[in-house]
Amino acid sequence: ADVSRLYWFTDLEEAQRVAASSSKPILSLRLLGRLDEELSCANSRFFRTALYGNATVSRALREHFVLHWSTEREAPIMTIDFRDGRKVSRTVTGNSIHYVLDAQGHVLDALPGLYGPEPFLAALADAEALYTEVAKLGDDAAQERIRAHHRDRAEGLETRWAEETTRLGYFNL
Repeated sequence: ADVSRLYWFTDLEEAQRVAASSSKPILSLRLLGRLDEELSCANSRFFRTALYGNATVSRALREHFVLHWSTEREAPIMTIDFRDGRKVSRTVTGNSIHYVLDAQGHVLDALPGLYGPEPFLAALADAEALYTEVAKLGDDAAQERIRAHHRDRAEGLETRWAEETTRLGYFNL
C-alpha cells in the first residue's frame, strides 16, 4: 500500500457501501493467505510487485474501482531445511482471482490467474465498461448483457487461440 497507494477493504459490506456512493465497481481479490502478509499465495505476491506496484495499474485501480480482498483459506507453506542452520519458508500455490462486482456484490466478471500490467488494464477497462453499461439496464436486460459479454469473450478467446496455434504451426483439432 505504501508504494502503490492502494487501500483495500476487508469488509465486503463496507466496500459495497463505498461502491454505491461512488458509482464505481468493486474489484474483489479472493486469495489464499492475507494480502498484507509476505507469505500469502504466490499469485498475490506477484500482484503486489508486478501489478499493484505498476504506476499505471495502481492509478487505474485508485481512480476506477473500490478495492476489496478476502482470505479464502490460509496459504500452504513449504519449508526447506538445508540442515546447515538455514531454512527457507515459502508458499508454493497461487490460487487467486479478481472478481469485478457491482455495488450489490453481484459478479460481473472474473479475472483468474496471472496477468501482466497491459492485459490486466485491458481486462479492467472491459469489466468497467460492462459495469457502466449494465448499471443503466433493468435486472433481466443486465443479466442478458452479462451473458452476451461472456459468450463474446469466450468466442474471441477461441478465435485468438486458433489464430495463435495456426501461426505457431500446431494442428488445430
